[in-house]
Amino acid sequence: MGNKKRNLGYYSVSLAKGLSILRLFSRDRSSWNLTQIARSISINKTSAFRFVNTLVQLGYLRKHPQTKLISLGPQVVGLALAFSQTENLSEIGKPFIDEVSETYNLTVELALYQEDVLVVVYRREARDALVPRFPVTRTTERFYCTSLGKAVLAHLPADELKSTVEKLSLVPKTRYTIVNKSKLLADLQKTRERGYALNNEEWVLGLAAVGAPIINLNTNKIIGAVCFDFSKSHTSIKMIEEKYAELLLKLGRDISQAVTIQL
Repeated sequence: MGNKKRNLGYYSVSLAKGLSILRLFSRDRSSWNLTQIARSISINKTSAFRFVNTLVQLGYLRKHPQTKLISLGPQVVGLALAFSQTENLSEIGKPFIDEVSETYNLTVELALYQEDVLVVVYRREARDALVPRFPVTRTTERFYCTSLGKAVLAHLPADELKSTVEKLSLVPKTRYTIVNKSKLLADLQKTRERGYALNNEEWVLGLAAVGAPIINLNTNKIIGAVCFDFSKSHTSIKMIEEKYAELLLKLGRDISQAVTIQL
């Protein structure tokens, strides 16, 4: 009892309420309206609206524009993936990535993709790496202005690619970011044809990358991507293609084969 009293000062009631809302959703009850949520966790409708609106803006919940019904959002999928699949994919890909990184002194990232969520699950940095380090997380811009995201998008079925691109807000991250959807689709077509994606300072100035898909070879379904990151002060996009594209494609194939065996 004493420990509980001492810890109350570090207990966030607001956070607990927000998590209580997320726990309402299940396979048997996938959508709720605002009144039902308020009643279920014993708060007034105004407070429920504030919690729900915050979770919607953060991507943990979705609100249907017509029915106003509330369901789980993509960030929850990202958390679930991080819990259930991240360890599996990273463990499978890690020995392949470590060998390539060590042999060629490369910075390598591995990402998992499922249902509009892209999560970096493993990163191995080159010795004395000069490329920026980013949080291992899911962000929307990874889809359209990184080599990981473009490698994934390019290998989606045509209808899924179209719907995914339509939903994207192409916000310029640098002066090189592709913000026209027709140009993005053309770039993705080139990516699919050659097998790998390029990021030429489209996300961060000074950062270039080449990315390749990870595919379930039994179903030909895209499940992730792997990339090499470089500082533009040390290399050019042309040299990256000439020197590392084939190596990356082989790495992508090796991980794809290993993952397929485990599925």
